Amino acid sequence: MSSLFGVPDVVWSGVIASLITFSGVWLSNRDNTKRQLNQLLHDAEQKAIQRKADMRQDVYLEFAAQQAAAGSYIGGLATLDIRTVNASEGIQAFVEAAAKVQLICSAETGDAVAKMVAAKMKLFMRAMARALPAQALIAEIEIADEAYKEAQAEIRRIRSSMVALFEEGHGDSPTLTNLGRSLEGQNQLAKLHADKRAELYSKRNGLLAEYMTFVVSEMMPVIDETSPALIAVRRELELDDDVHDIEYQIRKRSNMMKEQVTAATKEFMEAAERQAAETPIQ
Repeated sequence: MSSLFGVPDVVWSGVIASLITFSGVWLSNRDNTKRQLNQLLHDAEQKAIQRKADMRQDVYLEFAAQQAAAGSYIGGLATLDIRTVNASEGIQAFVEAAAKVQLICSAETGDAVAKMVAAKMKLFMRAMARALPAQALIAEIEIADEAYKEAQAEIRRIRSSMVALFEEGHGDSPTLTNLGRSLEGQNQLAKLHADKRAELYSKRNGLLAEYMTFVVSEMMPVIDETSPALIAVRRELELDDDVHDIEYQIRKRSNMMKEQVTAATKEFMEAAERQAAETPIQ
């Protein structure tokens, strides 16, 4: 039997076979490990991308809702009772939503959102100043209304007393005469408060109409800044395949909204003026 270094060939054959087997297993394990590591890295990247997409979707949808709510809030600012409501609280949710967007969005989207926020906050500050006269009249109207109700309550009390005297057979009583004078005085007082209340309502309606005209005209620059921000947000959410087409559609809708709101406001103002001329407040 042939041998190498005194070791039989059959032994060397077994050693070589073992080395080949070991090498094959080692290479296979190394490749499997490498593939598993690559798969784990890929899965981690995909999960990170998905988490980012989910987070953006939640934040961006909240931002879209809050920016619309902010516009509605500014539109109704003149009707708030500033004695019981802090006007700035109504815009706070929009500011917070915009801050979240700017924390996770791209620089380009952040710039577009910042311009929109600046335009809307500028309108809000100007609207607050314009709304103050109409807001202040709420308290005056309530005072006049309360005084009118008190006068009416006193009128009912006096009439009840007069009816009681008549039923008791004291129609010629001096008390009845005094009650009659008091009734006349309360009727005059009630009319005075009613006229004052009507005057305040008329003045406030005029201020509200002026405020509406102001908001509609000043809202147009805000709409112009809103479109680029929404376009940027939709782009990051990957909602559109044809970016140029959606930009065109959004800008087209924006222009259409401006035209329709302007026309509707003009129609409303004309109708309000006609109604005020035909049926003035009593």
